[in-house]
Amino acid sequence: LTVLGEYQNNITKIQFVCNICHYTWVSTPKSVMKSCGCPNCQLSLLKRQNTKPIDDFVNDLHKINPNISVLGKYVNSKTKIEVSCDICRNTWVTIPNSILRAGKCPFCTNKRVLKGFNDLATTHPELCLEWDPSNEILPSEVVSGSVKKVSWIGSCGHNWVASVASRVKGSGCAVCANNTRKTKEQ
Repeated sequence: LTVLGEYQNNITKIQFVCNICHYTWVSTPKSVMKSCGCPNCQLSLLKRQNTKPIDDFVNDLHKINPNISVLGKYVNSKTKIEVSCDICRNTWVTIPNSILRAGKCPFCTNKRVLKGFNDLATTHPELCLEWDPSNEILPSEVVSGSVKKVSWIGSCGHNWVASVASRVKGSGCAVCANNTRKTKEQ
């Protein structure tokens, strides 16, 4: 690091040049001393730290989840990449750091809907018989564990609102349940 300007005090800006990358910038001596030198070299170092060889990324991912394959070109840890799941056969775009942290397919874990695989219409078709057609979404657009509340119509015609997850766990129409109890009591 070379000082190009004349030093006056710790807070008066002067010009600096990096002896490594030859980048020139203006800053206070105090700021340069705090930040450990050249901002351009620091940025380059940060970029290198966020990049690992493609083989390392693939190996790390395979250790976390051997069922996820890399389809896209790996650039660095923060540039989106296409991956696929060997179980559900679906592909999605994700940030490499995210898939290394989570390590799971969003479709197999019911975080995202894949029609014909994890949607309510596929996993619990019997509940679709009570799905209110006035709902803004279809049973094929929601997973069975969803906390989204939708409208249902019991076989008795009674309309009520409940989350998809609560229906999957066994909740149903209160009127139908009362009618069943009354019939059993008689």
